[in-house]
Amino acid sequence: MNNEKSLPERKRLRLQNFDYSSKGAYFITICTKDRKILFGADSKSTQMIERTFLETIQQYKGVEAPIYVVMPNHFHAIITISRADMESAPTVSEIVQSFKRHSTVEYIKMVSLTGIEHICLRTINPRAFVRPLS
Repeated sequence: MNNEKSLPERKRLRLQNFDYSSKGAYFITICTKDRKILFGADSKSTQMIERTFLETIQQYKGVEAPIYVVMPNHFHAIITISRADMESAPTVSEIVQSFKRHSTVEYIKMVSLTGIEHICLRTINPRAFVRPLS
């Protein structure tokens, strides 16, 4: 007899069989680790997040971010993918991973120069927060 407690089954929150590289608009939310408050109006960390997000978006042809906002402990954005060439279009996950990687590297650099406590960005349940808007 198996005495291990069975884990509850996770609800699938992403749309099944949906191509997240398809043309459309997607709402994303990314939180700081442990939802720690790190960003404030005109703070260096807020400026760094804005800069790295825009640099990340510019890496992808046919991808834009018409609106985004940096909140004290999280970040919201709408990402639009307009590429007709779907073979090379990035997925929303690839874009988010690239942004998180780039912003974490930049944050570590900022921490080493300023002595601010180190954190990294993480996604709050990406299945719940990456949704097509169309």
